[in-house]
Amino acid sequence: MHIKHSVIKRGGLGVFALALTFPAMATSNSEVVPQNNTNDKLTPHPQFEPYWYLGARGGFSAYSDACSSGALDCDDTSLGYGIYGGYQFNDWFGLEGGVTNYGSISASYTNGYTEADVSGADLTAKFSVGLIDNVDLYAKVGTAYQFIDRKLSWSDDTEPSGWVGTSSVGVDYALFDRWSVRAEYQFISETNDSYSASNIHFTSLGVTYRFGMADEKAVRPTPKPIVKHADIPPVPMEQTFVSTSISLRSEFDSADFISSEDELVRLVNQIKQGKGHVIITGNADAVGPVGYNQSLSEKRAQTVAKELISRGVASERITVRGNGELAPVADNDTLEGRALNRQTTIEYKMMTLQSIDEAM
Repeated sequence: MHIKHSVIKRGGLGVFALALTFPAMATSNSEVVPQNNTNDKLTPHPQFEPYWYLGARGGFSAYSDACSSGALDCDDTSLGYGIYGGYQFNDWFGLEGGVTNYGSISASYTNGYTEADVSGADLTAKFSVGLIDNVDLYAKVGTAYQFIDRKLSWSDDTEPSGWVGTSSVGVDYALFDRWSVRAEYQFISETNDSYSASNIHFTSLGVTYRFGMADEKAVRPTPKPIVKHADIPPVPMEQTFVSTSISLRSEFDSADFISSEDELVRLVNQIKQGKGHVIITGNADAVGPVGYNQSLSEKRAQTVAKELISRGVASERITVRGNGELAPVADNDTLEGRALNRQTTIEYKMMTLQSIDEAM
């Protein structure tokens, strides 16, 4: 049986508005590839693994038409902060919600002053598109529930609240598999109460943590020291490595791989029963830019690493790397040669101790 595997790709919040006015006034190369000679029992794995995420942000709020023309003083800007979280269903769609404190704004008039603290919660649909490696452009649209704590010098305090529409655009940059930063602009359409209405513009920077994402690079464990007993004469020993490897083929311009399930199961069982280290090396053919092929080879290696982790191999035992098109095993001028060069190797190295006499 053959199995086809795939790689994880990689990855807002509402703002509420308040207007402060005098009470009487409102307002990503093509190639023909050889037919796959494997049987038709190939099982595709999903290209993307959904994940939960959580983040925090801080920014600057600006209110349009927050004060009437009769205001003696108008403070219609403020600092805001909040938390957000969501679920990314695939590489282009997710749901996101959060809560935010948008700070305080105020205005003074000849007969007194008004001041308000603004906060709220929202739920939005998030649509993303990849621009370049590690950078996504996204847009959000949804609804927000605003809460306003208003103080009036000429009347009783009020706490107006209600639902409004919200939309956002932003850029997300992945620092690592689990961590990313985002810059976002959010617009709130006219939020209003019995006194006035205004639009809100909120610009923020945020930091996001993604749950369940595998580390791209694993740390090689430090071998345990050999304990020598003083009462036993030491036997001259030397370190040797026993190496086992298999190669997995990929189709053109794909990070997926195809392998023999029996062969992969045998190697995974050997890795889990032993204490050695796994080196996964991705390769690419010479079609396309060198930089693109380097990135593709690394993605192929990462696909294999995540498959091994899903089968129980500890991530700290895995090292991932890519050769790009720089280590061909066949002629890149032929279809057959390029197909052979699109491979990813799994090499399992297990250190053993052997006496010098045995080694000779």
